[in-house]
Amino acid sequence: MATATLEPKPVKLTPGLLAWFGLVGILVLIGITAAIMVFWNGLVITNMNDTVPWGLWITIDLSSIALGAGAFTLSAIVYIFGIKRFQPIIRLAVYVGFIGYTSALLTLVMDIGRPDRFWHPWVYWNVHSVLWEITWCITIYLTIILLEFLPVIAEARSFDR
Repeated sequence: MATATLEPKPVKLTPGLLAWFGLVGILVLIGITAAIMVFWNGLVITNMNDTVPWGLWITIDLSSIALGAGAFTLSAIVYIFGIKRFQPIIRLAVYVGFIGYTSALLTLVMDIGRPDRFWHPWVYWNVHSVLWEITWCITIYLTIILLEFLPVIAEARSFDR
C-alpha cells in the first residue's frame, strides 16, 4: 500500500489576500515607525508617568505571552503526558508559541525604553523587580521553545540540498 504524500498547494493571490497583506504591511510600518519614535525620543512620547505606568503594549505583551503559554501547554500534553491525539498539530503550536514569545521579548525591549540595555536583566540581577522576573521567564520559555522548534528547522527543504 502506497503512502500519500502531502504536497503544498501553490497559494493563489486573490484580491482579498492582497488586501490582507496590504493591511498587515501598513500595520507593520506603523509599528516600526512608533518603535523608532520611542527609541529616538524616549518613553516620554508614550504619555506614561508615575500615575499611568503602563502603555498600550502591555496588552500586546500579555496577549503574546498567553499565545505562547498555549503552545507550552500543548507541548506538555503531547510530550510529557503522552497524549498522542494532538501530535498532528504540535509543530504548528510550537511555531505559534515561538512567534508569541518572540513578540513578548520584543515588547519587553520596547517597555524598557532603552534598547541598548536589553541585556541588563540577564547580567544585573534585580530580584525585587517584576520586570526582571518577566524578562527571565520569557527568555527561558523562548529558549525552550526554540530548542523544541530546532528539529522543524533542521528538516526544512532548504537544508536538503
